[in-house]
Amino acid sequence: MRLTVLKPGLLVTVQDLGRFGYGKYGVITSGAMDKESHRVANWLVGNPDEAAALEITWSGFSLRMEEDGWIAVTGGDLSPRIEDTPVPMWRPVYVRRDSVLTFQQVRFGCRAYLAVSGGLNVPKVMDSRSTYLRAGIGGWEGRPLHAGDRLSTYPSRLSNRSVDRSTITGAFYAPRWFALPGKIPATGQEVTVRAMPGRQY
Repeated sequence: MRLTVLKPGLLVTVQDLGRFGYGKYGVITSGAMDKESHRVANWLVGNPDEAAALEITWSGFSLRMEEDGWIAVTGGDLSPRIEDTPVPMWRPVYVRRDSVLTFQQVRFGCRAYLAVSGGLNVPKVMDSRSTYLRAGIGGWEGRPLHAGDRLSTYPSRLSNRSVDRSTITGAFYAPRWFALPGKIPATGQEVTVRAMPGRQY
């Protein structure tokens, strides 16, 4: 599948599970902030854990799907929509060519994850596809996505033949089953976060 960025939003980067073993050279781990959501998004579209996906921070991001294919959105609820129809989260979604996916109002959380079946096709740098912004390496040219960027994916493990496109009457098709996300506190609920100082405190 190919994707074209229409609006870059606040901050959108390519991330995987991180870059390990290079701390002695001053290279941080990088990777997804919410690794559980990143993993589940990949599982839903048949990708391995470490496949690269988009980490979308806050709102204002939109892209066009240049081909039919499977996607999944997990993490924070940033009101993903296709053609003004809410896209269900935490489940695989089959989208049609030329569909425009947008992330609008933030309902809870601040980062969502968009996985595309096959995983994003970007080169590995030091054994990872994660973006390290300060060093300008990894991900898509070592930077956040800009309007006009065109990304592609590796071949999908999922078959499009299982979907009868003629029966899709709306903007997309989504099966009824879904992955149950981790316990997410309700909006406005007070949360206690405990921390212990580590080496980089």
